[in-house]
Parts: sequence; C-alpha cells; structure tokens
Amino acid sequence: TETSGAGRTWSALTASAASMALDLGDLDGVDVAATGVTLVMSATEAGEPVIDWMTSQSNGLSTGFSFGSRTGAFFDVELQAVITLFDFIRIDGSFSFAKETIRLEMNDGLKNDFDVIRFGASDVDAFAGVLPIDDQDTGKGLDLRGMSFALTIAQKTESPDSGLWVAVQGMVTSATLVGFDGLTAGSPLSNIEVNINVAPEGQQAINYFETPISVGTVTPLVIDYASSAGSFIEVAADAQLNVQEFAHVSGRFALRLANGVSAEVAGNATSVSGVILS
Repeated sequence: TETSGAGRTWSALTASAASMALDLGDLDGVDVAATGVTLVMSATEAGEPVIDWMTSQSNGLSTGFSFGSRTGAFFDVELQAVITLFDFIRIDGSFSFAKETIRLEMNDGLKNDFDVIRFGASDVDAFAGVLPIDDQDTGKGLDLRGMSFALTIAQKTESPDSGLWVAVQGMVTSATLVGFDGLTAGSPLSNIEVNINVAPEGQQAINYFETPISVGTVTPLVIDYASSAGSFIEVAADAQLNVQEFAHVSGRFALRLANGVSAEVAGNATSVSGVILS
C-alpha cells in the first residue's frame, strides 16, 4: 500500500508446490493429476500503473520478486500434470492454466455467462484409444507426439449444478498405431487432429463458432466448433492403412470413443465400451 499520495495498493506473488487439487465438480471423465505447480501474479487497482518489482526495494533490500521481462498485471499458473479425458486420451506434460468468466452463445442463440478453465500446452505427448492399464500394457490406439493442446472446461456462472462443458482442440506432429494386430500404417500419418466437444446430457451445446475461445500455447489454438456438429471424442488423421498385408486403404480416418455399445456374447446381451477406427 502506498504510504504517501493516493494510498494505492499493489500485490505480487510467486509460489510453487509439489501438487495441486482441482475441484472440477461432478464431471465424470476428466481427471487432472498435478505433480507440480508454479504460480505467478502481479496485480494493481483498475486503471493504475503496475509497480516495477525488478527495481523495488524494502529498507534497501530487494523485494525478491523477479518476473523477467513480464510487465503489467498478470496471473499465470503452470502445471506439471497428467490429464486424462473420458478414459480415451491421456496427456502428460507442462500446461498453462487460467480461469476467467466469459459470455458464450448456446446453439439456441441465447448467451450465458460461464466460468471457464483453460489449459494450454505445446510439444506434449499423449496416448489416445484404449489406455494402457499399467507399464506392461501398451494399450490399443495412437501414440501421439509433439502435440499442441487446448482444453476448456466451462461451467454456467449462475447455475453451476447444470454440469460442465468440455472442448479440446489438438494439433499433433506425429502419431503411431499401437496394439492393433494385423493393422499397420503404410506411410506416416499426417494432418493429425484431436477433437473433443462434450455437453452435459439434456443441455444446449455451446456454439464455439459464434463465440470462439483462444487458448494460449506457443501458437495459440482457437476452439471454434459449430454447435451443429454435436458431441464427439476423436482423433482424426490422413493415413494409408494396411490390413493383414492384404488390403491397402488410403483416406481420412478417425479413432472415436464408443460407450454403451450393445453387443451379444454367448447368446447374452451386454454393453461394451471401446474405440472404433473408421
């Protein structure tokens, strides 16, 4: 607090921790296991200039805050974490993290205020498909490398009990098919995308095309799915696939999550979950 003049106030914070708990409500399918966290903040009253903490001193001693070349007001959190989405994709790496309240348009044209958590990452690795159970299990799906990743988790500000909206946009440098006996890729996969858009059951979808959300990575990604696209959880790529070294098929393929598929086993009806490559 300024001891002379107008009595203005400023605040700054740097902190780190070995773990962090995130309250994501009752959303089934999203798990964030943070193994390390760094928090940096510099704030001031609205319209007031920000203190230059690099040159500030207290009784002749440095305040200890060092924000490098950062200036102005900011609030940043960086997580070392493993993020698992719908038991379909697991991402391991360093993520930026931010939370804000923004107004988004629904597919009926009405707008609502949402509290939105945004995760962004660049050059992280992931696995999509039937996830490995343990270190000895390779899983069945796609091993993804060098992914730029944007995740938003949105909750209505005035009615948080209505559920959570989840969207992901990911661009991947390379991917390898893993665990499919007799199925191989004849050439490197290209134009690899991770696309997820999920709304709570019985709720209107968010029209990201009309109200896109930008998530900061090295190259910011924009989530802009049209609400007419519906809900989907998939990884898509251009590929040439070889089946038992007999059939060769080229085109655009997608690995999709399939839950609650009706099946019959030994004459008995059952429900199964897994992935579909089409």
